[in-house]
Parts: sequence; structure tokens; C-alpha cells
Amino acid sequence: MTKLHLLLEASAKAHPANAAMVDPVRDCKIDYAALDELAREIMGSLAEIGVAPGGRVGLCAPKSIGALAAIFGTLKAGAAYVPVDSTAPPSRNAFIFRDCAVSAIVAEKKLIGPLCEEFGPGALSVARELTSLAPYGVDLVLLRANAGASASVAAVDTTNLAYI
Repeated sequence: MTKLHLLLEASAKAHPANAAMVDPVRDCKIDYAALDELAREIMGSLAEIGVAPGGRVGLCAPKSIGALAAIFGTLKAGAAYVPVDSTAPPSRNAFIFRDCAVSAIVAEKKLIGPLCEEFGPGALSVARELTSLAPYGVDLVLLRANAGASASVAAVDTTNLAYI
């Protein structure tokens, strides 16, 4: 079985300058090489905060190049992504994230205040602002769930596929 993130890597090698995504809302585009680089950066950020293969990462962001990079970064980390509707009430999104036991959340910056309120004091902390996504018109932040908890990072292989 071919993993989705490996198809991105193959496209980045075969056609690095071809458009991987065009975002008409933000009037920008990204090529395969740049998308793969962003995904690797997000994968590294997830690993630094303890997201291990088989883990779960919440995604609360509008459809965008940044959201796509977060999906690929999560898959490269061997984790599953848990997408929610960024326009849904924060209470619903927090419920889904709690129910899926996410260890990290990638969220649009303007959504983190209400989301943190729903989780309660100290349950989420800002791990990193994903500033490399700024040229693509998105302002995403990586949040650590249950701050202070740390998981070991293991090698990723086919036994680490995670589905929600």
C-alpha cells in the first residue's frame, strides 16, 4: 500500500516546480517541492512536542495551503489527523478533539482563544507559531494538548498507520 505522504515526496522529486495547490481565496499557490518542505518542517515540530507514530493531531483551520501542509506533516510523523470544521462552535471542536485524545492541534491563530477556553485552564499551550506558512496567507499555530506530557518518538513504518 502506498502512503499518501510518499506520493507527495515522489511528486516533489519528479516535478518540483509544478503547482501542487492553488488557493484562489488567498490568491497564492505552492509547488510540490515547497509543499514537501513545509510538511517536513511541520513533521519535525510535531516530533519535538512528542507526537509519536500512531498519535493523533487535531486540525482546526480553513481549507488552505497551510492546512494541506499540516495534513502531510502529520502523515509524515506517522500520526492520524483529526479534521474539524473551523467554523463550527468551539465546544463541538473541543469535544471531538477530547474524544479522539489528540496530543496536538494545528489551529488558525484566531481560533485558539475560544478553543483553549473550551479545554479549560492549562489544558492547551502554544508550542510554536507556524510562521513559514505566512507567505501563503494563513496564520496557523501548533498547540500542545495536556502540556507537560511527553511521548517518545519511534521510527515510522507500515505498522504505525493510524486511522480515526
